[in-house]
Amino acid sequence: MLRRDEPSAAANAVKHAPEAGSAAGDAGRQHGNNPQNGIVAFIGSRLRGIRKALGAERRCFACGSVFRSAEAAAGLMPFCPACAALLARRESGFCPLCGALYAWPRLPVCACAACLREKPPWSRLLFHGEHEGLLRRLLLDLKFRGQTHLGAALGTLVSAHPALRELPADIVTPVPLHKTRLLHRGYNQALELARPAAAALGCPMRPDLLLRIRATSPQTRSDRSERAANVDGAFACARPLRGRHVVLVDDTLTTGATLRAAAAALLDAGAAGVCAVVVSRVRRLSGQDYTAFPEKALQPYSPQSATGPDHRMNPARQPAGLTFPEIRGCRSGIHGFTGSRA
Repeated sequence: MLRRDEPSAAANAVKHAPEAGSAAGDAGRQHGNNPQNGIVAFIGSRLRGIRKALGAERRCFACGSVFRSAEAAAGLMPFCPACAALLARRESGFCPLCGALYAWPRLPVCACAACLREKPPWSRLLFHGEHEGLLRRLLLDLKFRGQTHLGAALGTLVSAHPALRELPADIVTPVPLHKTRLLHRGYNQALELARPAAAALGCPMRPDLLLRIRATSPQTRSDRSERAANVDGAFACARPLRGRHVVLVDDTLTTGATLRAAAAALLDAGAAGVCAVVVSRVRRLSGQDYTAFPEKALQPYSPQSATGPDHRMNPARQPAGLTFPEIRGCRSGIHGFTGSRA
């Protein structure tokens, strides 16, 4: 028999019901058991499945058009198919050490005469394509027009290179700017390009590893010797590297003077090796270089050319079995190329 001042079991249940319900509601929300959260998660999963099946809409970083593709749904393709075709990677016809572009793009990848005489300070070089057309415009927009969003887009071109993950890499570092130019520009375009490469390699990025200790003049209109003298002694390493492998990232390679000076500073600091990664490679313009021949020289032979300056290239006067572009390649001094037989 209950006392008058002793509450009944029913009263206790009613009294503590709100507290129990509140605790259960908090626990349910913490563990995702809220019915509303479950409905939202269900609808979100269905929408993600439909988006993945149909392909997500994405705006092209180059032309601004909206496109759909599976790569866009995964966030891997920042360019529409039309612009991606204009930004196709150079697969052949270049030197694997310095990136020199041969006049005939179908030539096999082989070392040029300059690299056979003297190898560059880096062990490997990766680049995406020639510095022309759409790729050149996008790099100029990134570098001089403040469009920093293009850094991640162009960085995906480099990070998607099939040989990137084969590089020995402990650290990724961009080619630095001098502090005065960094203050003037507000950002380092090489740093924006290096972020996707570091993510693809899965190694840390150290933007402060390499220092530009001396201000240099712009090298846009300088020749090879002037560029080399301009950047001589302009870089220093902030800390000893003690046998670590470094991936050096820059936007464009013209003569290689900047990359050579930066790589030399890393090697002087004790790096075991340096691999250079750039987005574009400028075609050499020296009159004695085998990349200086005009593209019209690679066109099929016509009778009019027999009386012009290239009359010696008449296929009728050349050994049988070699086509006209292959003859041009052989006479251009490309080491190791013998031509293909018909």
